[in-house]
Amino acid sequence: MVNNLGSRTAALLSGSRLAPVPSRLSRGGTRRVTLTVFLLAMGLSVPTAARELQISFTPGAPTWRDGVVLTVSGSGSHCFPMLGEPTLTFVAGWQIDVDLIDECLIDPPFEGNFTASRTLDRLSPRVVTVRVHDLPDAGDVTLATLTIHPGADLEITTVEPASSDQPLRFELAGVGACPTAEVISAGDGVVRVRYNGNCAILPPGEVVFSLPLEAGPLPPGGYEIQVFDHTSGVEPLPVASAFVNVWDAARCVPTPTSHCLEQGRFRVEASFRDFQDRSGPATALPTALDDTGLFWFFLSDNVELTVKVLDGCGVNGRFWVFIASGSTVEYDVEVTDTESGQRQVYGNDLGELPELIADTRAFATCP
Repeated sequence: MVNNLGSRTAALLSGSRLAPVPSRLSRGGTRRVTLTVFLLAMGLSVPTAARELQISFTPGAPTWRDGVVLTVSGSGSHCFPMLGEPTLTFVAGWQIDVDLIDECLIDPPFEGNFTASRTLDRLSPRVVTVRVHDLPDAGDVTLATLTIHPGADLEITTVEPASSDQPLRFELAGVGACPTAEVISAGDGVVRVRYNGNCAILPPGEVVFSLPLEAGPLPPGGYEIQVFDHTSGVEPLPVASAFVNVWDAARCVPTPTSHCLEQGRFRVEASFRDFQDRSGPATALPTALDDTGLFWFFLSDNVELTVKVLDGCGVNGRFWVFIASGSTVEYDVEVTDTESGQRQVYGNDLGELPELIADTRAFATCP
């Protein structure tokens, strides 16, 4: 049987399908021959004609911020196809080499369509040739072009929450060769930033960067951060912007366990005690809502309390408080008017089915 296997292997290896081996495949030639011999030893068939593979990318027009999913599909004999570790190299252009592996341990293999996917690491803007090496099919190579687009050149990430007694801190991220940035002015609701991507010497190549910046301390209020690109030397225009709220440190600044509602006037905090006698502060779940705060006790994806503070001054001269709970554990909610110092506390006993609290006479502190 060994002689027969050897003659079958020699006949296969002498065929034209393996004669011209691409340069990258030469490094893995032994592995490919070993896999072929392994398949023959297992009594499995080896394809005699090249399989046609299709390569696709998700998203279809990726930017440098995206993790691109490479998907290879085809049809024919297969077992459990998967994609190996991608290798990024530069050979007369950028290219990614990845092996399509299919370790068949069954007889006979499946027939029909198959797919294999893998997420590629993030790449700077460039054009890349993706080379998929079909190892079960004698290393046949299928090519596809992947273009990584610049997308939005710059992106602002604010460090929340910002308060009037501390500098406003934020980060400017993007792709560039020699990035620099500085705050040039801050006031009247606008923070202006000068960005420059000019290089004094030959550019070393674009990289993903993140530049920390700060402004202030600033008075309480809403601010727009505007970034102006001075790289070209022409009249600069804003190329990125973001909005941020600077909270009044003398009144209310959100924390991991508190919300600031109605333009920061009312501070809302909560605590709980469960059936195992575990207790502690509830965790505030950040929202973009000015009148509603959410809290969780045990898991961040399980909201236990919803608290609303509404301006009812035009109706009955009061601020209203509404509280809804989705738990039978004991809880207490404390709402404080930071302008007057008045405080209201609401709660539910352990094991009691909570009812909706609708206090439309909570705070007689209207202007």
